[in-house]
Amino acid sequence: MRWFTLLLIGCVSVQSSAADINVPADHLTIQAAILAANTGDVVIVAPNTYPESIDFLGKAITVRSTDPNDPVVVMQTIIDGTGFDHVVQCVSGEGPDTVLSGFIITGGNANGASFPNRDGGGMLILNSSPTVMNCTFKGNASSNSGGGMSIFNSNAAVTNCLFSENSSMSGGGMYNQGSNTVITNCTFIDNVTDPGGGAGMFNRGGSPVVSDVLFTKNTAVGGGGGLVNFEFCSTTLVNCTFSGNSAVSGGAVFTFQNSSTPSMADSLFCNNTPDHISGEALVDDGGNIFSAYCPPPIPVPPSCPADINTDTNVNVTDLLALLAAWGACP
Repeated sequence: MRWFTLLLIGCVSVQSSAADINVPADHLTIQAAILAANTGDVVIVAPNTYPESIDFLGKAITVRSTDPNDPVVVMQTIIDGTGFDHVVQCVSGEGPDTVLSGFIITGGNANGASFPNRDGGGMLILNSSPTVMNCTFKGNASSNSGGGMSIFNSNAAVTNCLFSENSSMSGGGMYNQGSNTVITNCTFIDNVTDPGGGAGMFNRGGSPVVSDVLFTKNTAVGGGGGLVNFEFCSTTLVNCTFSGNSAVSGGAVFTFQNSSTPSMADSLFCNNTPDHISGEALVDDGGNIFSAYCPPPIPVPPSCPADINTDTNVNVTDLLALLAAWGACP
C-alpha cells in the first residue's frame, strides 16, 4: 500500500497544467513567449504595438489579447510587421487548437522573389489549419496573393475578422488555394487587387464555406470585385452581402472556368458595378431565389419647387413645362 501511494504521488508530480504567459510581463516579445510556451498554454498580450513577425512553430497554443471580445482592447493590441513578408505564419502543421485571437495585424509586405514569401502579407497559412478569431487585417500587401491572408491546403477557421485596405495581385483581402476554409461573420472592405481579381477574396480549388460575410467597396482591376471562384472551386456562400464593389466584370462575383461550381443562398447584391455576377460558369442556387437585388435609389425631389424639369435652374423651360401641363379647367 505504501509503495502504491508513492507511485501515485510520482505520477501526479510529472503531470503539468496549461500556463498563462504574459507579454510583456513574462517575455518582452510575443515570439519569445511562443518559444517558451508548451501545448495548451495561453500567451496573453497586453495592449501595445509590437513591431515583430510571429511564427507559431507548430504549437497547439493560444495567442490572444487581454480581451479578444472587447473592440477597444483589440484596437489597442497591434502586431506591426514593419515590412516583414508575413506578420503571422502557421507553416508547421498547426491544427485547430492553435488559436490567434484579438489583434490588429498590419504592416505585412510579402514581396519576396518566390512562393511563399510573395504571398500572405498579413498572415500565411500553409499545410496548417489554425483558428483565427476577432482579428483585423489592415494595411497589408503582397506581390502575388493574399494581401491580408493567404491560405494553402488548409481547413482553417476564420471567424469575426475584418479585412480592410489590403492589396495584392489576387485576393486582396484573402486568398484560398486547395483549401476548405470556413469563413464566418467577417467583413471585407476597401481591399484592392491590381492587375488581378478577387479584391475581397480569391478562391482557387477546394470547397470554402463563406457565411454571414459582408463584401463592400472592394475594387479589382480584373474580375470579381467582391469574390472570385477559379479552377475546380466549389465555394458555398450563405447569407452574404455584396455592396458597392467594382471590377472590370463581375462587380460582386466572377467565376472562371466551367470546372468551378459555386453555390449561393440567401444573399444580397447591391450597387455593384458594372454588374453583380459574371463569368464562365453559372452560380447554382439550388432552384431557389438566392439573391435580392437592390432597387435603384429613389430620386431626391428638387429643393426648389419652381424647378419643374429638375435641371437645377429656374428659367423659361420650366415656365413652358408648366404651361404645357396647365390643361383646361373642368
